[in-house]
Amino acid sequence: MAFCWSLVCLLMFYLALTAVNAYPNWVKCYMDLDSSEAMMGGEIIDYEEADEKLHLEVKAVGDSQWTSGDLYQLENGPSELKVRLSIPESFEEDFYDTTTMFAMEVTEGAQFLKGTCDGRRASGRDTRAEKTLKVDGSVSSPVYIWAGWAQGYEPVTLTKRFELRPADFVESTEL
Repeated sequence: MAFCWSLVCLLMFYLALTAVNAYPNWVKCYMDLDSSEAMMGGEIIDYEEADEKLHLEVKAVGDSQWTSGDLYQLENGPSELKVRLSIPESFEEDFYDTTTMFAMEVTEGAQFLKGTCDGRRASGRDTRAEKTLKVDGSVSSPVYIWAGWAQGYEPVTLTKRFELRPADFVESTEL
């Protein structure tokens, strides 16, 4: 009988060590939002391997035009931007009918207002939500934003990285 309890305790200890985080909007600050991490019971899926490819859209606060793709040219000085998920029309109906959660992450040089992890992350359950991002006016190299999203209990999938390029940024051609 003692042997059975030992096995049960050992199994519980093993499960506690191998546990994965749940939803993308619950990502802890010590975790990276990339495919080297596990979430929702499995590895995070890279954008290139995804069946459904979601993108991010960006616009300056006060503008009406969203920029899609993977590049946004910043103005000189500090910028305040809105960021949201871009859902393909073919996927839109199914997307809003299920429970979808997301987390966005940004590299150094910008912070989400009302974000977590010292402004590095913003998350939510309303995929139509716009998150506000403040970009430092002194950045001299590109800032990148990406997101991880999941529907229901499906695996978390990453978006393509979106580059915010400073107005005076010049790419180096040296090898």
